[in-house]
Amino acid sequence: MPGNKIYTRVYNVHGDDLVLSKIADVICVLMQRGVLICGFNDQNIPVSIHYNEYKKNLPLWILDFFEHQFINDPLLSDAEKVKAVFIGDNRNLIIPEKLYIEDEATDWLSKIHFIEQEDIVEEYPLTEENAYYLMACSTGMRELIKIYFKKAVWRPLADYQFQNNTGKKNENLHCCITPEQVFATLYHGGKLQWHQVFDYETAEDIAYYLLLLCKETGIDATTLAIEPVATSPVVSDTLDTLSQFFPGVTASNAKNNTVWEPVIYLLQQLHACAS
Repeated sequence: MPGNKIYTRVYNVHGDDLVLSKIADVICVLMQRGVLICGFNDQNIPVSIHYNEYKKNLPLWILDFFEHQFINDPLLSDAEKVKAVFIGDNRNLIIPEKLYIEDEATDWLSKIHFIEQEDIVEEYPLTEENAYYLMACSTGMRELIKIYFKKAVWRPLADYQFQNNTGKKNENLHCCITPEQVFATLYHGGKLQWHQVFDYETAEDIAYYLLLLCKETGIDATTLAIEPVATSPVVSDTLDTLSQFFPGVTASNAKNNTVWEPVIYLLQQLHACAS
């Protein structure tokens, strides 16, 4: 792809120097039109973060773009260190364990989302929820992962949102924002209530969607605890605006920290899921 169609941002803990020898393992986040890569040291601290995306007027999943990142990004130069790959796709479905029938699960998903013939559907157990998370993804993308990162585990981007919620008593909303989509999961009293992935154009779109959710579920939007994270520093303004609608937005948003802080917070949670 022509270089002027790709937007790149780099964050290194120690300034401009990237010392590959300090990196113990790597995680990679794939989303439509973008990739986020992070190298961690042996103390599980992010050392270097690379983010690349291409323009919205191009197709969602250009395999050449992703393969170019896999081949040329220095953080991915040692495939043995790639611990996990997380993918964000809006074609998903949660099925309670008691209702789950493996042979019929794909048909259920295809009744809700458009699944192309060359797509594959994978199931992930949500142990704490006694449920299964189904997600469709491109076969071509799946094959790229198998080729370049044979030892990496493959998980949904929303995986971290289903972890460690049992001790929370009130309503809390996990909210992961990419430049194009929102991955949101609502809990009440430690119980999963709602999960959805939706597109947006502006922060006001997200606020409207979540305010409508609060209205439909009888939740006071002024007391709802929202844990916002991001896949890119480009959404820092979006997080800042969102905090104006929801006083319960936590301190990981860009209003109180650097533009990279919500990204680092996400990566730390994903890294914990992969451990």
